[in-house]
Amino acid sequence: LSTGTLMMVALGFDYSFGKIDHTIFGVAVPLVLCWAGWGRRFSFDAIRNPIRQGDQELPPQWPLRLMALIVGLAFFTAALAKFSGGWLSTSSQAVRGYFLKRYVINGDADGVAPILMAIHSPRAWELLDWFTVAFEAAILISVLVWPAFRVMLAVACVFHLSVLLMLDIAFSINVIAYGSFVYWSVICAPVRRLWGRPPPDMTRPVVRYALICGLFVAGVIIQFAPLVHPKFLLSAAIVVLGAVSAIVYLAMVAGRAVHRPKPT
Repeated sequence: LSTGTLMMVALGFDYSFGKIDHTIFGVAVPLVLCWAGWGRRFSFDAIRNPIRQGDQELPPQWPLRLMALIVGLAFFTAALAKFSGGWLSTSSQAVRGYFLKRYVINGDADGVAPILMAIHSPRAWELLDWFTVAFEAAILISVLVWPAFRVMLAVACVFHLSVLLMLDIAFSINVIAYGSFVYWSVICAPVRRLWGRPPPDMTRPVVRYALICGLFVAGVIIQFAPLVHPKFLLSAAIVVLGAVSAIVYLAMVAGRAVHRPKPT
């Protein structure tokens, strides 16, 4: 609670200078998921008050549902702003406008810019406008069904990669927030089998204290790095890793759908 409140106050001062970034998920995650029981495993509180075997209980569902609703509303408000701003008008192409402003006016014509500069079809660019608005609005609807919501988050990771390649904007905090809905127990099971031996004893307080403090120091160094490039490279790496994981997940979902036995 203190972390989320402090971030909200700090970002409020930051945004008061005029530039508003898409970092609200970084505030929502600690404020909402602190009720989901995540502090029972990897936190200073968990080290001071370890859980006994008989005290384990299933975490409540409402924090994740609320977090999913916040993600859906965040995308929906973005879609609503684009809709009212004329993104669906066929007389102009908003995505192309942002792209040209980034790479022509600012002179940052690198990466995939030469390929996109060769696309002169207004219909192709308009299709990107319509897809962006429809996709951002559909995430809120998918909140009602967990499998559909996870598929939409996977598509969002690929969407963020396309934004990174086109506009050099890395929405890394979004990808980190999506990790709240990953089946980590399913992922960790094969990792334990491949490990071939018992993993390091994370229950030892000295190990957990060292890891938590190490993560804190690394975060401070990254946040206050004198150069922008290392921070951007880290954010870009997070977006790329999220997109690759999302593509693998979407392929697995498609494979299960194709090979699902038909009802007799």
